[in-house]
Amino acid sequence: MSFNRPDSLITRAWEQFELLRFATIGCLSAGVYALMVLILCGVFGWKETVGGAVAYLVAIPVNFWGQKRATFRSQRPYRKEILPYLAVHGMNLVISSYLLSFVSRLTGSTLLAIVAVAGMVVLSTYIMSRIIFLGFYKP
Repeated sequence: MSFNRPDSLITRAWEQFELLRFATIGCLSAGVYALMVLILCGVFGWKETVGGAVAYLVAIPVNFWGQKRATFRSQRPYRKEILPYLAVHGMNLVISSYLLSFVSRLTGSTLLAIVAVAGMVVLSTYIMSRIIFLGFYKP
Protein backbone atom coordinates (compact mmCIF):
# COMPACT_ATOMS: atom_id res chain seq x y z
CA MET A 1 0.00 0.00 0.00
CA SER A 2 1.31 3.43 -0.92
CA PHE A 3 1.23 6.19 1.67
CA ASN A 4 2.57 8.85 -0.66
CA ARG A 5 -0.84 10.35 -1.34
CA PRO A 6 -2.87 11.61 1.62
CA ASP A 7 -6.08 10.18 0.18
CA SER A 8 -4.73 6.67 -0.37
CA LEU A 9 -6.35 5.17 2.76
CA ILE A 10 -9.68 6.75 1.96
CA THR A 11 -9.49 5.64 -1.66
CA ARG A 12 -8.55 2.11 -0.64
CA ALA A 13 -11.37 1.93 1.92
CA TRP A 14 -13.87 3.16 -0.68
CA GLU A 15 -12.74 0.53 -3.16
CA GLN A 16 -12.67 -2.39 -0.73
CA PHE A 17 -15.60 -1.87 1.62
CA GLU A 18 -19.02 -2.35 0.13
CA LEU A 19 -20.71 -1.31 3.37
CA LEU A 20 -18.86 2.02 3.35
CA ARG A 21 -20.10 2.71 -0.17
CA PHE A 22 -23.61 1.58 0.76
CA ALA A 23 -23.62 3.82 3.85
CA THR A 24 -22.39 6.82 1.89
CA ILE A 25 -25.03 6.49 -0.81
CA GLY A 26 -27.64 5.66 1.82
CA CYS A 27 -26.80 8.79 3.80
CA LEU A 28 -27.11 10.88 0.67
CA SER A 29 -30.55 9.51 -0.18
CA ALA A 30 -31.62 9.62 3.49
CA GLY A 31 -30.61 13.27 3.51
CA VAL A 32 -32.81 13.91 0.48
CA TYR A 33 -35.66 12.07 2.22
CA ALA A 34 -35.23 13.94 5.53
CA LEU A 35 -34.99 17.32 3.85
CA MET A 36 -38.13 16.66 1.84
CA VAL A 37 -40.06 15.47 4.93
CA LEU A 38 -39.00 18.55 6.88
CA ILE A 39 -40.02 20.85 4.03
CA LEU A 40 -43.29 19.13 3.18
CA CYS A 41 -44.45 18.41 6.74
CA GLY A 42 -42.72 21.18 8.67
CA VAL A 43 -43.01 24.08 6.27
CA PHE A 44 -46.08 23.21 4.21
CA GLY A 45 -47.95 21.31 6.94
CA TRP A 46 -48.56 18.09 4.99
CA LYS A 47 -49.61 14.96 6.88
CA GLU A 48 -46.66 12.69 7.68
CA THR A 49 -48.01 9.80 5.60
CA VAL A 50 -48.29 11.95 2.46
CA GLY A 51 -45.12 13.95 3.05
CA GLY A 52 -43.16 10.81 3.85
CA ALA A 53 -44.41 9.06 0.72
CA VAL A 54 -43.54 11.97 -1.57
CA ALA A 55 -40.13 12.38 0.08
CA TYR A 56 -39.45 8.67 -0.37
CA LEU A 57 -40.37 8.83 -4.06
CA VAL A 58 -38.00 11.77 -4.55
CA ALA A 59 -35.13 9.84 -2.92
CA ILE A 60 -35.56 6.59 -4.94
CA PRO A 61 -33.71 7.70 -8.13
CA VAL A 62 -30.77 8.98 -6.06
CA ASN A 63 -30.56 5.68 -4.22
CA PHE A 64 -31.00 3.42 -7.27
CA TRP A 65 -28.32 5.11 -9.32
CA GLY A 66 -25.88 5.29 -6.39
CA GLN A 67 -26.36 1.71 -5.25
CA LYS A 68 -26.18 0.30 -8.77
CA ARG A 69 -23.12 2.25 -9.85
CA ALA A 70 -21.15 3.04 -6.70
CA THR A 71 -22.02 0.38 -4.14
CA PHE A 72 -22.62 -2.85 -6.01
CA ARG A 73 -21.10 -1.81 -9.35
CA SER A 74 -23.61 -3.87 -11.23
CA GLN A 75 -23.06 -4.36 -14.93
CA ARG A 76 -26.48 -5.89 -15.49
CA PRO A 77 -28.94 -3.99 -17.69
CA TYR A 78 -31.18 -1.50 -15.89
CA ARG A 79 -34.29 -3.29 -17.16
CA LYS A 80 -33.39 -6.43 -15.17
CA GLU A 81 -32.93 -4.51 -11.94
CA ILE A 82 -35.41 -1.66 -11.94
CA LEU A 83 -38.64 -3.65 -11.40
CA PRO A 84 -37.39 -5.71 -8.42
CA TYR A 85 -35.80 -2.56 -7.00
CA LEU A 86 -39.04 -0.62 -7.31
CA ALA A 87 -40.98 -3.53 -5.74
CA VAL A 88 -38.69 -3.49 -2.69
CA HIS A 89 -39.01 0.26 -2.41
CA GLY A 90 -42.75 0.08 -2.93
CA MET A 91 -42.98 -2.10 0.18
CA ASN A 92 -40.59 0.21 2.01
CA LEU A 93 -42.65 3.20 0.94
CA VAL A 94 -45.89 1.85 2.38
CA ILE A 95 -44.27 0.67 5.60
CA SER A 96 -42.17 3.82 6.06
CA SER A 97 -45.09 6.18 5.48
CA TYR A 98 -47.19 4.58 8.18
CA LEU A 99 -44.21 4.07 10.49
CA LEU A 100 -43.34 7.77 10.15
CA SER A 101 -46.85 8.78 11.13
CA PHE A 102 -47.04 6.24 13.98
CA VAL A 103 -43.68 7.09 15.57
CA SER A 104 -44.27 10.81 15.11
CA ARG A 105 -47.59 10.62 16.95
CA LEU A 106 -46.26 8.22 19.58
CA THR A 107 -43.23 10.33 20.48
CA GLY A 108 -44.33 13.78 19.36
CA SER A 109 -41.08 14.08 17.40
CA THR A 110 -40.88 14.12 13.61
CA LEU A 111 -37.08 13.95 13.85
CA LEU A 112 -37.18 10.72 15.90
CA ALA A 113 -39.70 9.30 13.44
CA ILE A 114 -37.36 10.11 10.54
CA VAL A 115 -34.49 8.28 12.29
CA ALA A 116 -36.68 5.21 12.96
CA VAL A 117 -37.87 5.07 9.35
CA ALA A 118 -34.36 5.58 7.99
CA GLY A 119 -33.05 2.68 10.10
CA MET A 120 -35.72 0.30 8.87
CA VAL A 121 -35.22 1.34 5.26
CA VAL A 122 -31.43 1.00 5.46
CA LEU A 123 -31.53 -2.57 6.71
CA SER A 124 -34.14 -3.84 4.26
CA THR A 125 -32.62 -1.95 1.33
CA TYR A 126 -29.11 -3.33 1.89
CA ILE A 127 -30.28 -6.93 2.06
CA MET A 128 -32.57 -6.69 -0.94
CA SER A 129 -30.21 -4.54 -3.05
CA ARG A 130 -27.44 -7.10 -2.66
CA ILE A 131 -29.79 -9.72 -4.02
CA ILE A 132 -31.06 -7.50 -6.86
CA PHE A 133 -27.70 -6.17 -8.03
CA LEU A 134 -25.46 -9.16 -7.30
CA GLY A 135 -27.80 -12.15 -7.20
CA PHE A 136 -28.12 -14.56 -4.30
CA TYR A 137 -24.50 -15.60 -4.42
CA LYS A 138 -21.35 -13.71 -5.30
CA PRO A 139 -18.26 -15.92 -5.62
